[in-house]
Amino acid sequence: MRGYFGIALTMSMVVSPPPSFASSPRATHASAASCDRALASAVSRQRSSAIPPSCWQIGPVTLGMTEQDAERRLGAPVARSPGAASTATLYVFPVAGGALVVNGRARFRMAELRFLDKRLVAIDTEPPFTMTSAPCSQGNFPSRPDEVDGAARAGPLLRILGTGVGDPLSQVRKRFGRSPAASRSRDWYSYLPIPLSFDVDRNRITGFEVARDEASLTAERPWPRLYLHHVAATCRLTGIDFALGT
Repeated sequence: MRGYFGIALTMSMVVSPPPSFASSPRATHASAASCDRALASAVSRQRSSAIPPSCWQIGPVTLGMTEQDAERRLGAPVARSPGAASTATLYVFPVAGGALVVNGRARFRMAELRFLDKRLVAIDTEPPFTMTSAPCSQGNFPSRPDEVDGAARAGPLLRILGTGVGDPLSQVRKRFGRSPAASRSRDWYSYLPIPLSFDVDRNRITGFEVARDEASLTAERPWPRLYLHHVAATCRLTGIDFALGT
């Protein structure tokens, strides 16, 4: 589904944390019951067009809203990749809230929003990720996908159509049925032609991607890049800058 980001090292710097977020109620223009009926029809008929765009609400944002509306609800992104007709914005959420890097360790989630003709057409949420400091002699910063614990299940952009990060794969299958496609390693499940896919680790959802249509889901997109900042003498991690690029 996705490849992980490129990494480059720069001079020491501290990155300010993103704003905190309040929970947002479900959009009133698409009731839960009507979305449930549309989802059941789409799954049985394998036609994504059966699901109204207003049902694709992820936390405080909904597919089809403008970039300005999304930014008003989520705050300013940490990175943006502008284009003539398409734009991508990157959001980073510290898993436990507060500062991004604490005591030489960063634990965070990323989400990429993609816009076409100034309308939100796709959302891609990454699994939680941990990066720690290491001695300079080691020459790198150990990093790995993180567990989806209670802290990783708090925050925006985590749930869609009643399911989301931290839920067991069995619950997803109960709601959406068995997925038509899966990776060989069974860590990614796709519901195409319904433009929805899930990342899975140890039989729990760790991230997902949803789009307006199949073309928006599979379109080429910029990838997140991380630029790490550290203390030169000890290589202790002090901050991270983010960018979007191909």
